Formats: sequence, C-alpha cells, structure tokens
Amino acid sequence: MLGVWLDPKLSWRAHAKVALKKGSAALSALGRVVASTWGASFSRARLLYCATVRPAISYGATAWLEPGKEGSSPVIKAISKLQSKGLRLVAGAYRATPIKELEKETFVPPIDIYCKEIWARHIRRTYASPVGSYIQEQCRAIGSRLGRKKRQGRGRGRVQGQRQTVAATLTVDQERLAWAEKREQDLGEGSKKATRTEWCRRWVQGKRGGGRGWHVSLAKDGQPRPKNITLYSKLKKAESSVVFQARTGRIGLRHFLAKARVPEISSPECSCGGGLETAEHVLLHCWNRPSSWPRGARFRKIMEAPECVGKVARELIQCGRLGQFSLANKLLYS
Repeated sequence: MLGVWLDPKLSWRAHAKVALKKGSAALSALGRVVASTWGASFSRARLLYCATVRPAISYGATAWLEPGKEGSSPVIKAISKLQSKGLRLVAGAYRATPIKELEKETFVPPIDIYCKEIWARHIRRTYASPVGSYIQEQCRAIGSRLGRKKRQGRGRGRVQGQRQTVAATLTVDQERLAWAEKREQDLGEGSKKATRTEWCRRWVQGKRGGGRGWHVSLAKDGQPRPKNITLYSKLKKAESSVVFQARTGRIGLRHFLAKARVPEISSPECSCGGGLETAEHVLLHCWNRPSSWPRGARFRKIMEAPECVGKVARELIQCGRLGQFSLANKLLYS
C-alpha cells in the first residue's frame, strides 16, 4: 500500500504508524526466507532487504522529511527500529549488537542519511527540470495578479493572505534548493558518494564521543566501506552469522552470555581456566582444544582475511560450544 498519511496537525505520526505496520509485514515475510542459521545467504538477504523492505519503509520521504529535523521525526524513529530488525535478520546477529556496527558490517547506511539523499536528489531533479521552472513561474504569475487586485482595492484582506501564501511557497522552494546545492558542494555530486561521506563523518564523530558497545568488537574499527561485505559473500548463512557474531563480540560464548546476565552462566571464564571464553580464545588459546592456526596468529588478521573466514566459521560451529549452530553443524559438515 503506497501513499502518505496525514493527520490534522501535520506531525506525520499517522504516516509513522502506517510505515511501522507496513515494514513489520515486510520483515515478517523476509524472516520466512532467512534466519540466523538457515535460508538465503548473507548477500542475498542483504539484497532482499535493500531492494524490498527499505524502499517500502522510506516511501514518501520527499513529502514527510524535513532536513535538519530528521532526529525528531516520528517517521525516522519508527523506520530506524525497522532497519535495526531487518539488519539483524540479514546478519544473524543478537539483539545486543549496536545498530552502528550492524550498519557498518552490512554496509547499509543509516536510514535517515538514506532518506536525506532521496530528498536532496528529488529537489535537484525537480527544480532543474522544466516542471520546477514552470511551478516557480506560475507562483510568480499568481503573485503578480494578486498584487494587481490589491492595488485595485478588491478584497484586500483575502488578497493579502493569498499573496503571503504564494511568497511563503517561493521562499520555501528557494530554501530547499539552496539546501540541496549546499549538500552537493559539501558531500559531492553522486548520491552514493554523498551518502557515504556523511555516514563516515557521523561514524568518526560517534567514535570520538564513545558510546555503548564501542570497546568490545572488531566491527567498531575502521570506517564503513564496501570491503566489509566481501568477508561474508562466499559463506553459507550459518557461517556468515557465526563470523558476524565473532567480529562483533556478541556470540553465544561465556564471556558475552555472562555480560548479558544469562542465568545459567555464572562466570565469563573458559572451562580450560586459560582466560575469558571469547571467539579469539576458542580459536587460538583454549587449552581444551588444539589450535589449527600457526603459532603467533592474530585474531584480527584471520577475521579480516576473506580466505580465512571460512575456516574460522567451520571451527566455531564445530567447537561444540554454540548450541545455536548444532543443527547447522550436522547439516553442513556431516
């Protein structure tokens, strides 16, 4: 169902409710073909989200978005929650995974930046076209006719109000065009370049400001770049999910489960007594299982090499400590 929904105060809350309902239905459909350990691969799940769910929830951005006020927009708040849920489906991630790391690892920009670029592209296209010129010309023509009526003394009060409306419309149009042009100067001409530039700036600012979850994963380092998704491109769904969880630190091992206050987990220590039970410890340092990696291998290096992540996924799934992947272990490697 397309269209934008209005309410008497033009607060866009009615549209936010409809977008939330529509997006929830789309995510429910996506969840039927992809889960954390089965279904469409990471690449296909990401494509499904970007091609079907995201356009549906951001529909009408050219009408409801107000640049500069997107942080307080009820629609942005609603669809940001939907994007968070959608990317967790794509990545097979835990709910505790920060949305910033989800977006970076899946290389899907924040939804407000995506909508702002849609809005800017629409403004540039509209006012650079004959249609935009025609609209402005007609506004000026109407203003001139109303000015003549005022001088002739016919319905001065009503004419004055109409002239103010037309003048306000022209002012808003000029402000919108100026905003779009300034954005193009600051961020670049291409839509993809502008989106990525603004996203990287926000990423750096957020990292400087700290924030929850920034100190616990490999996904917090570097900047958003297309290379992130190449790590998962050749993996099956269960494999991409376990690699994603290992990179973000939110994985079903004792260190994370203890921090998440899972009742059955009393300590974050590994049963071998050699340290905290993390993905790095299980792969490289655990005394209960021999390491298949060369001596001195570094966790960051093997987690950032596309040729190594397949082996990483297999070892983590077969280690026997991740109940979530027990069935995937039988199906993939038996």
